[in-house]
Amino acid sequence: MFTSIRIKELKRKMLHAQSKKKEFSDYLYDLVSRHKNGEIDNYSFLEFFYKKMDGKNVHEWMDHLDDYVKDCKREINRERIRVLKSNSTLLIFFLLAFLAAFLFFVRFL
Repeated sequence: MFTSIRIKELKRKMLHAQSKKKEFSDYLYDLVSRHKNGEIDNYSFLEFFYKKMDGKNVHEWMDHLDDYVKDCKREINRERIRVLKSNSTLLIFFLLAFLAAFLFFVRFL
C-alpha cells in the first residue's frame, strides 16, 4: 500500500518536472523567436539565456529536470520490483504452506 502511494507521488513529481521543463522550453522558444524578429538584440538575448534563476540558467535547469525525471523513473522501477519481490515471497509462503498441509493429509490417508 505504501509502495503504491510512493509510486503515485513519484509520478506526480515527474509530471511536475516535465511541466516545468515545458515552461523553460517555451521560454527558450519565445526568446529565440523574439531575437529572430529583432525584438531583442544579441546582448539581451544572451543576458536572458544565461540569466541565473536559483543558481542555474535555463539550459542548466532543463538538464537538471531531465536528470530528475530519469531519477523518478528509476525509483518507480525500484518500487515496482520491491512489490514484485514481496508478492513473490508471499506466494511462495502460501505454496509451501499448501504443500505442507497436502503432505500432512496425504500421510494420514
